[in-house]
Amino acid sequence: MLFFYLIVLTVIYLFVSEIYMKRMLGIKERSRWIFHDERYKVSMIIDVVIVLAFIFISFEFIVERPNSPAIVMLMPSMIMAFLISINRGVEDYLQDPTSKAHYHEWLAACMVVLAFGVFYLWERGSI
Repeated sequence: MLFFYLIVLTVIYLFVSEIYMKRMLGIKERSRWIFHDERYKVSMIIDVVIVLAFIFISFEFIVERPNSPAIVMLMPSMIMAFLISINRGVEDYLQDPTSKAHYHEWLAACMVVLAFGVFYLWERGSI
């Protein structure tokens, strides 16, 4: 049942992102590498700090708490994906608010939260 809900979330994300936002509203997505020349230095530093914190926290959970529930082991990945999406969305908004490219990043952040919710409900046995 978990995979069904994740597939539904993926289909909803693809529909909203690809069909509605790109084709109907004409909002183009901007994807850039973490160290791209056009990125703000502060945003790059924030991304690097988030990735380093993710690595540290992941090792903490893997080494110190190997018998933790799956949702606890998955939490650092979800938090990292959420924070990086929010950071890049804010950066896109600050660079060019009229392009509305930041909507794609914020949609990705919302999908990460929803996916975490699905994993949480699955872990508890609710779905």
